[in-house]
Amino acid sequence: MEENHLKKIFSGALIILLGTVLSKILSYGYRVIVGRIGTEQYGLLSLGLAISGSLIVISTLGLNVGVQRYVSYYKGKLDNPRIKGVITSSLKILLPLSLVFGLLLFLLSDFVSVKFFHNENLSLILKILSISIPLTVLGDVFLNTIRAFQKVKYEVYTKNIGESSIKFLLTFLFVYFGFGVIGASIAYIIAVFFTFIASLIIVEKKIFPIFRTKVKSIKSNKELVMYSIPLVLNTFVFLVILWTDTIMLGYFRNASDVGIYNAALPTAQLMLVIPNALVVLFLPILSELYAQEKTHMFSSLYKTVTKWIFGINLSLLIIILSFPKEILSVLFGKEYVAGSNVLVLISVCYFIFYLFLTSNRILLALEKTKSVFYITLIGAISNFFLNLILIPKHGMMGAAVATGISLIAMALTLLLYTKKIIHVTPFKINYLKIILSAILAFFAISWLKKYLLTDSLFGLIISSIISLLIYLAILFILRSFEEEDMEMLKSLKSRS
Repeated sequence: MEENHLKKIFSGALIILLGTVLSKILSYGYRVIVGRIGTEQYGLLSLGLAISGSLIVISTLGLNVGVQRYVSYYKGKLDNPRIKGVITSSLKILLPLSLVFGLLLFLLSDFVSVKFFHNENLSLILKILSISIPLTVLGDVFLNTIRAFQKVKYEVYTKNIGESSIKFLLTFLFVYFGFGVIGASIAYIIAVFFTFIASLIIVEKKIFPIFRTKVKSIKSNKELVMYSIPLVLNTFVFLVILWTDTIMLGYFRNASDVGIYNAALPTAQLMLVIPNALVVLFLPILSELYAQEKTHMFSSLYKTVTKWIFGINLSLLIIILSFPKEILSVLFGKEYVAGSNVLVLISVCYFIFYLFLTSNRILLALEKTKSVFYITLIGAISNFFLNLILIPKHGMMGAAVATGISLIAMALTLLLYTKKIIHVTPFKINYLKIILSAILAFFAISWLKKYLLTDSLFGLIISSIISLLIYLAILFILRSFEEEDMEMLKSLKSRS
């Protein structure tokens, strides 16, 4: 039974991974295209996305994750009336709220742009991005319903492939025809609108009919809201951590610094790809097991999924640490090389933080949302004050240090609190072999670096592939793969 759950997580992860890799490439390409316009223009778009993104999180009230958790829970109990009640209750609450926040951003865009960021060119970007708030909030309800039913392929088709492709292609065309950062903002809105419509249709026709079904909904408003309110607070304060550095850089420095910083930041955040792929079905499966009182399976799932995140993300970290200047120069332009030290530091910190995404999901499955909130709140408060102290003196590096300290502190706290609850840590002795493999691979690549051509995109790709092969070879030589790892590899081979 445990092996079946691992295969389900891994199978879902493969689908999500393929979609997420393509999505990240296209989304990263979207930023590269805008970044090529200039550091200031890219900085303005980054500020716009930070502000609208913050309002989107507030508008969700945490109900998007609540939908995933409770739909999964009632699915495990075969309770269709309550499944419908969770979805419809969320939509009724979020529709008016998201419209209000979208309208507020539209009306206050001039004031925010001039008074806070001293750049009136930001105003039109904010007006355009305000449309994304209701579209994203409502779309997230449908996407989380899809996740709850473990039909991850539909999320891949809509969010990962559809939205990212539209955003990338339209941005390329708009920028090519001279619409610049405004064109990139419009492309973003069109892509988000596609996801909203597509996810609605898929839920209605393929997953769980909401409007056409004769099933009478049983509302779970109080239960859903009580679960979700700590989550919105948690998500908001986590967003403070993600966006405080960008927003405060814009306030204390200038749009150009924001642009350079936001070339390093999304590059480091590529390490979310593997953890996100592996934990997409982690929470729904844990919630079902919890509903069925099969909590004894938590330990093995927790250890195996965490180890896969650790081992795979190490390969990406090796590449970033080996070629930080080359990555920024080739992809964004030579003026972005100033952010190479930021890229190295923030990548290490995100590596540590994403490693314990599984701890976060364990706590959510066990309904410890308040505890997750308090942990994130402490991280957000420390992040704000560290940025306030460090950015005026140290600029981009100060922002990276502040965010990095907060991320690591939260990660370690999540780990320790999860251990306190379930009396398990995800670490195994096998981790030492993986760490040794990474160290040997890094030194081998450092020695080979003088023979590698990394001044072009093709050369950088070839060098990255060589790095991966060296790391993988050492893993095999040191026999770092365990029995369950080989089972998952066989599963992958059988699907190819």
